[in-house]
Amino acid sequence: MKKFWKVLPWLTTWVAGAALAVDVSPRVAVGGVIVTDSSAPKLVGEKLTLSPARVEAITVFQHDDGTSVTARMAFRSPVFGWDPEQAQDYRNIGPVEALEIKANGIPVSARLRQKALLDGRDITYQLRQAALSDEQIFRSFGDAETVAGVDLEPSQMAALKKLGALSGKLPAWKVAETSDWQQIFPAARQTTIEHRYQPLRGHAYATYGQHSGLTPDDIPVSSLGLNDEACLSEGAGKAVTARIRALLRQGAREVYVELHDIEYLIGKSAPIADFTLDIVKLHPDQIVSLCFPGKPVRINDNTLRFSLHHSTPPSRVIVNFYSISSTY
Repeated sequence: MKKFWKVLPWLTTWVAGAALAVDVSPRVAVGGVIVTDSSAPKLVGEKLTLSPARVEAITVFQHDDGTSVTARMAFRSPVFGWDPEQAQDYRNIGPVEALEIKANGIPVSARLRQKALLDGRDITYQLRQAALSDEQIFRSFGDAETVAGVDLEPSQMAALKKLGALSGKLPAWKVAETSDWQQIFPAARQTTIEHRYQPLRGHAYATYGQHSGLTPDDIPVSSLGLNDEACLSEGAGKAVTARIRALLRQGAREVYVELHDIEYLIGKSAPIADFTLDIVKLHPDQIVSLCFPGKPVRINDNTLRFSLHHSTPPSRVIVNFYSISSTY
């Protein structure tokens, strides 16, 4: 049995007087390599590996025609805004880090395309006309190092205000980044595309004491809070609850439940001949929760594997990784 949760705001408490949730960093959903035109051959296989430390996907395309084709491939980072480093969610503001993309084992020569967006409108040209460098446009957001805001010449400040790119003295634009390249698919051959990066994982934790009431409903389910469609399996909920109770019975003064959650956007709407999902824990004691079709197979102490054949995988996968510790 699986439970789907509509998570309510819990950024203050999980249960009044029972567990306090602090140090919250919302996860950011990230996808993978996509084909941006219709000339690419058929996708026949994919292996997706998700862990709190890395995301890795290997996709296999089968081209059966007698002549090679070329298709544009792309990886799009989530749009991000200014990073004030003043709130917990700053950790997931910024581009995807440690991105690697390979075709048949060879790194691709991808071009990085960057845009500055204001309410969805591209204002990159106007910011350059205001004499902002690419570093100031796409990384430092006008040298806004603190909540004091943008630190530019008066003429530049005037240009940004006229453009509507400031909220007070704070930068109002966002940055969109895409890495793309032209991929050749040889005739009558398979082509393998790999990509990996560090996930923009979420973080939250709750504490439980000797006098805390405790049910599976009290377990942190998501780092996003309001309006998040998260999924906690009944087995994972019982496992977390049982471990908390066992530690409290052993005399623990407080028990800490730390949640790391990641979200991967598969985004495919057609059946795939072979789809494999590996969930890799950081250590054997972590408890994993996700709602995904089929029954997983235990590969080793850290890895669970789901397999689908000639099926359409869900459009997104959300995985919760729970670590539990205590003080005495």
